[in-house]
Amino acid sequence: MDTRPSYRSFLLRLWRREGDPNRPYVLLEDPLTGKRVGFSSLQALVTYLQALYDELVTAGSEGDEPDETNATEQ
Repeated sequence: MDTRPSYRSFLLRLWRREGDPNRPYVLLEDPLTGKRVGFSSLQALVTYLQALYDELVTAGSEGDEPDETNATEQ
């Protein structure tokens, strides 16, 4: 039996440190597990999220995916 959740949620943190304004920091936290993953670039974050998305889709949870038809850009 597959025990992986049929959806994922995350807390995304973006910040810059004083004295190092050209290097942004990115941290993604899974509130369910507490797992935190840091990224050195936006592309690294996108690659990680793409892998999670692909895993969710291939797990056969197409019917459980969030409906993006009502999504709005902010």
